[in-house]
This record gives sequence, structure tokens and C-alpha cells, in this order.
Amino acid sequence: MQRVLSSLIILLTSISTAALAVQVDGYCFLEGEQNHAGTKVVFLAASPSAESDSVFTALSGEYQRDLVPGLYDVYFSHNGFYGQEIIGQNCYDPITLQEITLLSMGVGIPISGPQSGILESATYLVVENISVTEGDTLVIEPGAIFLFDGIFSFTIGQNSILQCRGTLIDSIKFTPNYDNGIAEWGGINIYGSSSDNIIEYSIITGSVGSGISCFGSPTISNCSIIGNYGDWGGGIYCGGSPTISNCNISGNSGEQGGGICCEWSSATIINCVISGNSVGGAGWLGGGIYCDESSPVIRNCTISGNSAQGGGGIYSGLSNTTISNCSITDNTGRGISGSDDIEITYSDVYNNSGGNFGGFFNPNLGVLVTTNTNGDSCDAWLNISLDPLYVDPDNGDYHLQEGSPCIDAGDPDSPLDPDDTVSDIGAFFFAHELEPEISIVFPNGGEEWWVQTDHPITWTNNFIENVSIELYDGSDLSLILASDISNSGEFLWTIPEDLTPGKEYTIRVYMTSDPAVEDISDGPFQVLAPPFVTLTPFEPPIIIGPNGGGYWYWMVVLNPTNTTGSGQAWSQVILPNGYTYGPLFTVNITLGPGETYAPATPYGQWVPSYAPAGTYEQVTSIGVYPNLVMDTDSFTWEKLPGVNTSAKPVETWSLSDWPSEPSQPGEDIVAADPQHESALPTAFKVSAAYPNPFNATTTVTVSLPEAALLDVSIFNVMGQKVATLADGQYSAGLHKLTLTDPSMATGIYFIHTSVPGKLEQVQKVVLVR
Repeated sequence: MQRVLSSLIILLTSISTAALAVQVDGYCFLEGEQNHAGTKVVFLAASPSAESDSVFTALSGEYQRDLVPGLYDVYFSHNGFYGQEIIGQNCYDPITLQEITLLSMGVGIPISGPQSGILESATYLVVENISVTEGDTLVIEPGAIFLFDGIFSFTIGQNSILQCRGTLIDSIKFTPNYDNGIAEWGGINIYGSSSDNIIEYSIITGSVGSGISCFGSPTISNCSIIGNYGDWGGGIYCGGSPTISNCNISGNSGEQGGGICCEWSSATIINCVISGNSVGGAGWLGGGIYCDESSPVIRNCTISGNSAQGGGGIYSGLSNTTISNCSITDNTGRGISGSDDIEITYSDVYNNSGGNFGGFFNPNLGVLVTTNTNGDSCDAWLNISLDPLYVDPDNGDYHLQEGSPCIDAGDPDSPLDPDDTVSDIGAFFFAHELEPEISIVFPNGGEEWWVQTDHPITWTNNFIENVSIELYDGSDLSLILASDISNSGEFLWTIPEDLTPGKEYTIRVYMTSDPAVEDISDGPFQVLAPPFVTLTPFEPPIIIGPNGGGYWYWMVVLNPTNTTGSGQAWSQVILPNGYTYGPLFTVNITLGPGETYAPATPYGQWVPSYAPAGTYEQVTSIGVYPNLVMDTDSFTWEKLPGVNTSAKPVETWSLSDWPSEPSQPGEDIVAADPQHESALPTAFKVSAAYPNPFNATTTVTVSLPEAALLDVSIFNVMGQKVATLADGQYSAGLHKLTLTDPSMATGIYFIHTSVPGKLEQVQKVVLVR
């Protein structure tokens, strides 16, 4: 007779390997000692007739147990180790189970097969090929590390999307599991045509199938693709239309295209360093980049120190390759080799061992017949052949020294460098020294700020020295807000209580070392006294029985200002575990100068039986829910543990105005509400904006495990704040924030998310109209 599935849990103590053996002897046996302080084995009842028992193993991991014939789910687990399982194990006949090895959590979370949703910041041990679930999206959060325990690959299918978005200070890593003796893995394969496939701020190393193989239109940016091998494209194979920008592609090798191979591709490669890549053997081409049957655009790249028999820097055969603003230097073999369909302009081709040009090029390439705007000799296409004066090329520093002929020698029709000068040649621009400037963005006049609330002061600048911030009442210095602080472009100021309500103030920000470099806010802002809220329990102390009950309280709101104001009052309850429940009510209030809101009857609150026992806090706030909290008041009450089966329980959190004392409900068993136990996030986090790029709206979700002050602001590339998604006190939970601003122009923006002391993150988004 077949039994319902039972569960078997194994807990290891001091060992990471457990050998399961079942003897051949009539029943299923689990070989080893029982009741030993080694592994604990628990048989959980799955039906009234199923067994329920516990045993302990020897330290060797072996054990035995007489089981009723049937099917069992076998689970192996231990603190500090990742569990494994055998589902539906047939135990009708005597059987010996395979040896099971549990991996220490220090190694990584084992993953395999299709993935979807979010992979959080953690170390993952890839034990088989992985992929993105068909038709789904996988988001990989900054800080994630993938250790491949064999030559396994990561595949993104035609209808799947990967959002792999590290940050400048918290990259995502893909690497062999070197600690386990694994030296190679299979690489990332992107087949989907969607431009929503994004890999940024990631490190990809040790692959033997190209670091990245892309057949669609992904965006690959700010990545380090180092030490990979691929027959066609050691670092990246391009078979579609990817955009590759701001990447370091170094130390890769292959047969065609040590760094990048473009085959039937219209790739865009910009601001990349492609160095130290190689191909070996006769007929192997393109140490840095190989192009065949393609039309790539290569712009503002440094291609140096690569090697190949043909085209140590770039080989372009049967391709309409466009090269501009690139430095192609110090390669072994020819700098550029290939067909006459290649277009090379405003580039520095210098000191390549096999000659700067070779193949079927226009013979006038590299023939110096004129001078460029810097007065340097160049060919008819403004290409020069001069030492670029890198800072330290032997150690991979390809920045330009002062006096480099590459400075301001790029195509003047290209986008300007960040210092608003003509594009330089190569991957890095030389920052011209500019007169320091500072400009206050916010406040800009007309704001009404309540005391005891937080407000950001923001500014733009073109220097990195420290700044100081002052508050002025007319022409008189009223307060020094910050002295000699880091020039981050933003300062969060809490309006102090001792500022005079109704007065108008201005802000001054200046360079500490040179106070003449300053700006004063365009107009004054006004400080207002906040409304005040007072809560008074009707009959303290408040003690709620095990099966629930009720309490009531008075609420008074006062407007102390000389102007009429509108806002909201709302009520929340903080549970013993810190979870904020509510709002239980929200009421809109408009008060004239000096007026008071004081309902004639108290507010009442029911407490359900499933509310956990402990100390609670009743909190009422005044402001604008949930973004602005101007004042709060609170009191505490107790919920008792215990059981009373003779009375009826309260079922819900409900609210009413109580004109008189409410009838007390009965009592029932205390049961934890699973929604309250699991609804809270466990960490302060913000999701990647999606979609990105976007043409109308994009959304981020902020996770707050507790109530907190949250600021989510949008800045443009000049550091100017252009939108605010959140600014104020938010309750615990998930907060979905959507950016929709039809006035914003196409371009790059930055979403700055801040929870003081808990979370600080900046992510880049691209708006395409």
C-alpha cells in the first residue's frame, strides 16, 4: 500500500558530507547509530498513519532507521550549510541512497537551470548550466558573485531578458570556482534581440566560450572582461547589434578577435580600453578587434598592446568599419589591416610593430599631408601618428598626460567631452582646468519649509574641494549649516525649532578654501511652525486580553501659524516586532490661523485575537501621508498572551468613533497572523529602475523593513534635481515609485535613493523620447 509522502530532515554538526545508506533487509533501513550527537534525522508525519520519530547520527554522517514502506521526501540541512533534497524517494524495497555533500554557506548558494525574478547580492555556486526562464526577466542585484563549478554557461534566450546591473562600487562577478580547482566556465550567451538586455558594472573572467556571446542588441557597459578565451572573440563575440561602452577588455585570447569579434554585426563600441588581447598562429587575425561581414562603429577607444599576425590592433575584412577618435598604438602586428571599405578619421595610429596600416587600404591613409587644429601633422582624414603620451601604459593607465597630441584632436562634430571641450582621441578625456563655479539648484525661492522637517540643499559645481553652507536672514548671517564638508552636491538639513516662523531666509554655498567661489539661492524661502498633534488615552493603562478587545483615545490637532493650512492626520500601530500596521485611518484637515481640530467623540480601535502578545505603540501623525510628517504623538498599550476558549474573538483591526464605552469582545486562542509575520522586507533595498531605457515612465521599488525617512530624487547630468519621487517619512513595506514627467528631455538621469544611515544608492537611467 502506497503511503502519503513523508519528510526526512538531516542536520549535520561538524562535517560537510553525510553518507546515506539503506540496508537490504526487508524494510528500509538507514545505516548508522541512533541518538548520537551527530546528525539529527526527523520523520515528519504527513498523515495520521505516517510515522513521526527522531534519531541522531554518528559524526560520520551514517545512520539507520526502520521505515514503513512508502515514498519519502528526504531533506538534508544544517546551520551554516546549504541544504539538499531527494524528492519522492522510493522506500518500498531496500535501497542504498547516494552519498550527499552539503556545501558550506561560505562557498555559495547552489543554483542551476532556469532563473527568474531577482537574484540578490550573494555568492552563488553554479553547479549546472543556468539560463533565464523563457519569457521572463531576471534581475541580478549589485554585489552578486557567480562561481561556476565546471564549464557551465549562462544563457539568455530569445524571449528572455537579463538585467545584470552592478554599480561602480559594487560590481557583479562571473568567474570559475577557483577554490574548488575549477579554472574555466562556459561564458554568457545572449540570444534575445531585446535592447532591455543589460550587463553593466560586471566582471567576467575565466570563460572558454567567449566572455560574452551576443546575437541580439544588448547594452554592455562599464564592464571588465578579462582573461577569457573564445575561438571567435575571446572577450566578446558580436553577432547582432550590441552597444559596448566604457569597458575594459583586456588579456583575452582567441583565433579570430582576441578582444572582440564582430561577425555579421553592427556593433557600437565606444569609450573602451582594448589592450593586451591576442590571437596566435598563421592566419589568425585581429588581436584587439576582428570584423568580418560587419559594419561596426568604433569611437573613442584605446586599442593598445594587442597582438596578431594580421591586424594586431584591428582587422577589418569585407566590412564597412567606421573608426573615429581612437588611439591604435603599440600593437604587435599591423595597427589596422583589412579592406578598403574601412573609414578611419581623427585617430592616432602609432608605433605598431608591423606598420600602422596594411591590407587593401586607401594608400593615402597615414600619409601626412596637412595639419589639424592643434598644428600637428596629419593625413587627409585628420589622422595623426604621434606618441599619445599615456600616463602609464605598462600598468594599464591610458589616461592622457598634459601636452598629449590627442587632446582636443578628435572629431569636432562628436559629442563634447565632459569639460565642454572638443573630443579627445582615445578612451579617456583630458580634463582642462576650468574656473571653479558653483550654482545652487534648491532652494530657488518661494518654498515653505516646516521646522523639524528635513530638506535637501542641492548645488552643481565643477570642482572637488570642500564647501561650507550658511543660512542668512536678509543680509545677516543666521546660522552655519555645514562647515568644510565633502562637496557631494547635496546636504540634508533638518530645520531647527529655534528658527522664527514666518521669516524668510536664503542659503549660501561657497568653496571653503576660496569663499569668493559662491552662490546664494535665487530667492528666499519661508519657515513655518508645524501643526501639533496630541493623543490622550481615554482610560490608561490600556491592556487588551488574549482574544482581542478595544481602546479609545482623544486626538487634538493645533495650527499655531498665522496662515490657513491643510494637511492630513493618520493613525498607525507599531507591533511588538517593529512592524508598522496601517494607516488605520486618514482624515483631511484644514485649519485657520490658531484653530484646533478636536472631535467631540474619541477615536476607537479594535485589536484582533491574532495580534501577537507584547507592547504596542499607537502613533498618530500630521502632515501629508506618507511623504511628509510634521508632528507625531503616541502612547503604548499591552496585548496579553494566553487562551480563553469560552469567549468570542475579535476578528479584524477595525476603527470607529465611540460615543460611549464599547462592549468588550470575548477571548479566544492567540494565533500569529502570517501576513503580519512575513509581509515586511528584511533589508533596506531599492530595485533597479524598470524599464531602462524608458520613453515615458520608469519605476523603482524601495523596500523598508521599518518606518524611515525616504528621499528619492532625480538629477540630470549637470547635478540638477529635476524631480522628486519621495521626500518624507514612509511606513515599513514595499513602496513602488514611478517617474512620469513629460517635461523631461531625452538624456541620462540619475535616481538618488537615500534612507539616512541605512541606504544610499545612485543608479543611472536613460530617457529616450
